[in-house]
Parts: sequence; structure tokens; C-alpha cells
Amino acid sequence: MMIDVTRAPGPERPEDARAPIRADHKALAAATAHLDQVLAGLSAGTPAWTEVRPLVEDLRRLLRLHLDTEERSGVLERAAAVEPRFADRIEQLRREHDALRRTVDG
Repeated sequence: MMIDVTRAPGPERPEDARAPIRADHKALAAATAHLDQVLAGLSAGTPAWTEVRPLVEDLRRLLRLHLDTEERSGVLERAAAVEPRFADRIEQLRREHDALRRTVDG
């Protein structure tokens, strides 16, 4: 099962930038839930490991897409500018994104 995330042209308004990010979160949650379900079946002897690899690759693809979308959207920069009290949390989120990207690409 490959989760499809369709991308529209860039947002014209800042609030429009959040819609693709929310769609990514839903797609990532769906892909993770599906992978969890398939992995639970492995302990029962089905499915074969060969069925797991495409799901992991799809999850990697979705995560890369999400990270790219969030970075290009400028949402984090705008949030830090509007609410400086969140600057530390936003910087932590950027570090987490960097670590996720290294793990996924590694």
C-alpha cells in the first residue's frame, strides 16, 4: 500500500502552508499504522519480510517529502518570528529533523 500525497503549487498565504504539512502528518500516521499492522503479522508468521521492505521505503519517501515540505514552507521561521518564546522549541525541532533525515538517508 503506497500512500499518495499530492502536492499543489506553493502557498500564496502563510496559513496555506500548513495544509500540506497536515496532509503529510496524516499520510505518515497512516503509513506507520499500516507498517505496524504488517509487522504484527510477522510475529504470527505472515507476511514475508519481502513485503515489509516496500512499506519501509514508502515511509522513508513520505518522511523525506514531509521534511522538504516543512523546510520550504517557511512555517517554522514565521512561527519563531511571531512567537519568539517558541524559538528554542523550533530549533530543537530542526535538530530532530536533521537527525531524522540522516537516519532515513543513511
